[in-house]
Amino acid sequence: MEKSFLRRVLPAYLGTMTTATVLFIAIVVVGVRLQVAWVSQTVLVSAGAGFIGLTWGAAVWVVRRVSTPLQHMQEAAAHFAEGDLDYRLSVAEPEEVQQLAQELSRMALQLKARISTIERQRGELAGILSSMVEGVIVLDAARRIRSANDAAARLAGAGVTEITGRSLLDVFRSATLAEIADAAAISSVPVERTITVYRDEPRHIQVHGSTIRSKIDPRPGLLLVMHDVTQLRRLEQIRSDFVANVSHELKTPVTTIKGFLETILDENGPNAEESERFLQIVLQNANRLHSIIEDLLSLSRLEQAEAEIPLEPASLRHIAQRVAASFQALAETRQIKVHFSSRGECSAHVSASLIEQALSNLVGNAVKYSGDGAEVFLRVEDSGDACRLSVSDDGPGIPPQALPRIFERFYRVDRARSRAMGGTGLGLAIVKHIALSHGGTVDVESTVGQGSTFTIRLPKRVPSASPSDSVATATPHSR
Repeated sequence: MEKSFLRRVLPAYLGTMTTATVLFIAIVVVGVRLQVAWVSQTVLVSAGAGFIGLTWGAAVWVVRRVSTPLQHMQEAAAHFAEGDLDYRLSVAEPEEVQQLAQELSRMALQLKARISTIERQRGELAGILSSMVEGVIVLDAARRIRSANDAAARLAGAGVTEITGRSLLDVFRSATLAEIADAAAISSVPVERTITVYRDEPRHIQVHGSTIRSKIDPRPGLLLVMHDVTQLRRLEQIRSDFVANVSHELKTPVTTIKGFLETILDENGPNAEESERFLQIVLQNANRLHSIIEDLLSLSRLEQAEAEIPLEPASLRHIAQRVAASFQALAETRQIKVHFSSRGECSAHVSASLIEQALSNLVGNAVKYSGDGAEVFLRVEDSGDACRLSVSDDGPGIPPQALPRIFERFYRVDRARSRAMGGTGLGLAIVKHIALSHGGTVDVESTVGQGSTFTIRLPKRVPSASPSDSVATATPHSR
């Protein structure tokens, strides 16, 4: 095997130094013993100077051969320290230094690959955290926020940089959340609870807390995962209210029907005249049950998003005109005038039967709830890329506190009066879903004692993926 540079140079260097030393000592000893005249002080000085020069020359040569590659390695290390891992070190010899330079270059390549992997994983993690619906917060041992994602910052009502480094209690102002963090810190299993945070409105947040242990920091940190369940709670409440309302609305006519039928079938039952009157009441309640079920089926079909409503070009002016004409006879029995007006033809892609149903519900409500001799106005307006259908009356109006809930199922401003007039409490909910299924909106303006105006806005061309398909037209009912 070929010897390395140091193995070749060092023996020669040591041999040269040894020979020079021996010669120098030999000259001095011989000159002293023989007392040769020509061995003078000049000769000795010259020999010493030659020895020193030879020694320094050899030393400088060796140092340069070794120090120059080391300087290159030092420069490479400085580049690596500054993050320039693409810098490449090339050393020809000595062999030992060359091998060290190769290992440094290999180390830089490995370090670059590992840093790239870490940065990619960090980017993926940051992307995952930023796209999560759940808020994620990492706390240190002192309950200060070490890091958080965007969802957590939104729950806190601030930015990520604003909450980082602050205490958990200072950010959320929730003693219950701080208690969850304390419980998670001493628990061997994750802690999960639901809290309420009061911002602009109460927010219900499900919190999952667990510890984070690290070899670097013996004090455990905490991980809090926060899920905003406010909408879920609201939907659960709506579902609960809906079930309760449906049960109540169905129970009332069923109880009435059952009671009168039992009376009729009793051995000592009523006479023929009373039986006929009781059967009329039974029929009225049966019709009420039928109306409720029909409206519920209409709502169910409207809310189905799997298919699309068949849309056709239609004149909203002609549809509204038909609706106004259909209520003239009913309105005249109470000296109510139904006025119709239109600005433009206002053609749009709609389901004519559904739009007629929505307008019938609104006009029917206006006629029912207005006093004798009142006026109802049905207007159609072309506003460019959309059509406005409005129904106005001069009835009792709607209280301001009832306006946000007026389109909810089974919601009634005056329950007793609505039932007396045969309303199911689903008419306005149907109107809302018909408008939404066409990509439109519906709203209401009302003043107590002066009347109400319901306005449906429909785009002339409905966006794709409209919910509902083949929705049957139900009879109009009151709010």
